[in-house]
This record gives sequence, C-alpha cells and structure tokens, in this order.
Amino acid sequence: MFDIRLVKVVAMTPTPGLLGGTIKTDALGELTVARRKEWTTLEMGFVKGWPMSLKLEGAEVVLAWPADTDHLRALGAITDPGDRLVVDLMQRQTFLYLDRQGPRFAAMHRVLELAFRTKTQVSVAVAPGGELIDDAR
Repeated sequence: MFDIRLVKVVAMTPTPGLLGGTIKTDALGELTVARRKEWTTLEMGFVKGWPMSLKLEGAEVVLAWPADTDHLRALGAITDPGDRLVVDLMQRQTFLYLDRQGPRFAAMHRVLELAFRTKTQVSVAVAPGGELIDDAR
C-alpha cells in the first residue's frame, strides 16, 4: 500500500555505485531512494529547502515531487455537509479537497485552518493529477 506524505529533507547519503541512497527527513526519519529520478528531485528540494511530497511504499520512496506551497483563498467550514471540505489555493486553478474520512483529517484541518486565519503559506501534498490533500503543513 502506498502512502503520500509531506516532508523536508534534512540530509542525504548516496550509496556508492548505485543510483540512489538514503535520505533523512524531519517527519519520517530515514527513507530509502532507489531510483535516480527521485534522488535528483529530492536533491533539488534539499538544496532549495522545499517541502517535498513523497509517495512511499513502506520506508522506500517510490515517487517524489515538490509540494504545493501557497496561501489559502478559501477553506470549507468544518460544519459544511458532505464527505469532503473544499480547499482553494490562490495560485491553483482547481479546488482541492480534504477527505473527512481520512486518517489525518483533524490534524490537517487544524493546519489549514491556522494558515487561513493567520494568512500564512501552507504546503500540501497532493498526488499528481489528484484533488485530495494527503498531507499538510
């Protein structure tokens, strides 16, 4: 099973002779990266200090991409009916959604609500081509 999480890479250790290595993250500890494309993407994020979205299978990075970081234009109210809350980022053309049934719904909603109230940027992990927020900081 895959899990999508949002992290900051704090250290990288290449494996000699291989195309990847291990990374240390602020939220998930050490993870393995076996694919060169993901390693290169994570290197860029590490150097630039970007929050990164990771698709994980256990402790292995399967896919990596920069997280969306933006200000919120709108956030659906917790009392709104339905299974999903609307999240509208300033620079994104389409709405994102927060799934009420998701395992980290309460924690992610708190992060989004605080960013909305304080008008600060928030980073979100969304699967490529997806619309559901998998992680937020």
